[in-house]
Amino acid sequence: MNLISFLANKYFEYLLKSDAEEETVNSCTKLDSPSPQSPSLQNHIHPPWSHNREVFRSLCDGCGECVTACESGILVLNKSGYPQVDFSLGYCNFCGQCATSCSRGAFETDALSPPWNVHAHINSKCMVKNKVVCRNCEEQCEKQAILIPRLIVIDEEPQVLKKSCNGCGACYKACPVEAIEMR
Repeated sequence: MNLISFLANKYFEYLLKSDAEEETVNSCTKLDSPSPQSPSLQNHIHPPWSHNREVFRSLCDGCGECVTACESGILVLNKSGYPQVDFSLGYCNFCGQCATSCSRGAFETDALSPPWNVHAHINSKCMVKNKVVCRNCEEQCEKQAILIPRLIVIDEEPQVLKKSCNGCGACYKACPVEAIEMR
């Protein structure tokens, strides 16, 4: 991470923390209400190599074996009892332990199958789209699937190269303004 990105990140963490504290003091909302990045508000993304939603839900009994086996610790059981990915906890390293741990057959175990069709998307909250220097998501992407314009003054948008993006989610948690959506 370069110095400018680091400082921008720290500044926006401070601003977000200040806003969150003010909201807690001034509102009547519960302190334990889900954050925008919590699993209840994200798209419900089943673990990698899951069968399609209907087949997965017919085979999965919510035992939690895949959640326990997940090396990255990003799988949680949602309110319905099905495993889903929570990228606010980290990113997927595609170890495959979730798929191999399932004794119910809810996962595609063919080694040639892609893990999923999940990609990062950059929404309008992006600091770069708002003419503020930030490269956190780009710096976290090992696949170099995120391209941030080098000059913020040019009207170029940040881009996600879908053919390169494997949907690991490393960019998700790195974003200080929750501008990354995994879908």
